[in-house]
Amino acid sequence: ESVRTNIGDILDGIYEQDYVTVETGDEETRHLIGDNLVAYLKDLEKRMKEAAGELEFEEAARPRDEIHRLQETDLGLATKRGAASNGGKRRSGRSHGGAPGTRATGKKGKFTRKPKRRRYR
Repeated sequence: ESVRTNIGDILDGIYEQDYVTVETGDEETRHLIGDNLVAYLKDLEKRMKEAAGELEFEEAARPRDEIHRLQETDLGLATKRGAASNGGKRRSGRSHGGAPGTRATGKKGKFTRKPKRRRYR
């Protein structure tokens, strides 16, 4: 029984180490509510445009990603491209079902290869 209690103590120490809080380093994003959030988003957009104007696109991507994250989580906005503009419906484009030399035969949508004509000389 003394072995069981010692193992329990060891496991408790291991379990405590599993819960670690990692600092993100960006203390500005805490407690952004209402006007503070809107002002912060405008500031991020300004920094993004300045970095893009200086052709530092990797630096411009960081504020852009932060803007998207804040809009999705805090404002509850859908930022997926095309989701808002066309109501979430997919556009129908060209069919890629057939390849050159094929035609629909039999059941609808089933493509089979048309036999080649033999030429006799």
